[in-house]
Amino acid sequence: MTNLTQEKHLNLDPNGAHLHDDLLQMKESQLRLNHFSDEKFQTVKVRHTAYIWNTVTVGIYYGIPVLQVVFAKALAQQMFPVYQEDEQCYYNYQCAIVLGYVPAVNSILSNSGYVVFGTMFVIIIAIRECYYKKIWCFKHGLVRKGLGLTPGNGLYYAMGFALIGEGVMSALYHVCPSNINFQFDTTFMFIIAGLVIAKLIQNRHPYFNANSFCAFWGFSVVTLATIIGLYIDGENPLAARLALLFILLVITALFYFSLYHFNQFAVLCNPKLWRLRKSRLFRLACALFIDSIVVAVLLFYNQLDIGTTVLTLLALNGMVLLAWYLGSKCFHSEPRMFVPVIVQMVALGLWIVAGIYFSKKIYNSGKTPVESRELNKPCFIGGFYDYHDLWHFLSAAALFASFMGVLTMDDGLKLKEHNEIHVF
Repeated sequence: MTNLTQEKHLNLDPNGAHLHDDLLQMKESQLRLNHFSDEKFQTVKVRHTAYIWNTVTVGIYYGIPVLQVVFAKALAQQMFPVYQEDEQCYYNYQCAIVLGYVPAVNSILSNSGYVVFGTMFVIIIAIRECYYKKIWCFKHGLVRKGLGLTPGNGLYYAMGFALIGEGVMSALYHVCPSNINFQFDTTFMFIIAGLVIAKLIQNRHPYFNANSFCAFWGFSVVTLATIIGLYIDGENPLAARLALLFILLVITALFYFSLYHFNQFAVLCNPKLWRLRKSRLFRLACALFIDSIVVAVLLFYNQLDIGTTVLTLLALNGMVLLAWYLGSKCFHSEPRMFVPVIVQMVALGLWIVAGIYFSKKIYNSGKTPVESRELNKPCFIGGFYDYHDLWHFLSAAALFASFMGVLTMDDGLKLKEHNEIHVF
């Protein structure tokens, strides 16, 4: 008798939006990657490639006005000195290396790590793609289709370009760091976190990933919400933070609902397709509970700004999803490779050390520039870089190591057929 997991296949419409009802009624242990596979690989490849162009386009069109705004502020403060109480830019004046009309050039140059590591990641993806197409498949006498995870490097390229974009935007932000300019520094952080989450989902649901236009629409909504929160937080902080907590938890709950039904958000409108999966429900309920506690603590106990809170929630969900992914791989006894484990351990270590230096505040944009000066500290490395500059270098390396961990963690599945690869 043919196994049920080998008989049923996905019936997609041209946009990859329809899931056969029977699949949603199947047990989680029965689902395999071949249920989520389809003939239209070229269509999916185009959808993934769109992430690259949208990332680059957003970087260019967002970066040009940012460049104009921050340099106008910095030049005005340099060329027309004002009293300390009228300053708008938050510098570490005890370690601010001035070069011409560019203040704190050390804080700008320290962001070069993001650009270097982002470029390295893009090159690595290109080399792996070329090797896999022309050498590895030929060596093993294999064709791409039907073995390993469904190929598609568009999101990986987008992650690399987003890391480059973060370096550029963070450098521009540090030309004149301030509370008003903070979204310049965080926008590509939102994009990076979102792309990593999208890639983790896409690995096991290749034809049901959100298209890039919807994804970037979501990024823009998040950015807009942080900007609005920046202004209303000062007038009625309690009401603003309660409203933000409610909105964030509703969005997170909807995301987990979609994940519970294997990335099928449309199931929300059809209760007949809902199925109780106790183990999956318990894991997602625990994740939502952790999100609720962390966001509440950040908003009401630590009094973090809105932008940092939203970014923390995105990063937390990325870590939860990665833990889910790795845990599921272990549960299903999938092949484990030595290199991905080492890379992920290195990434964790780098994040811990980077977090230590990030916690050493050298200015606080939540205070006035004059009050913030009290936190200024001397240069820490070579009389040129301070603690925050070291955070830039370490976080860039940590992001690169994290990307490499995501890239290599499924290398052990290259010779596995789709009907042997679990979906979770």
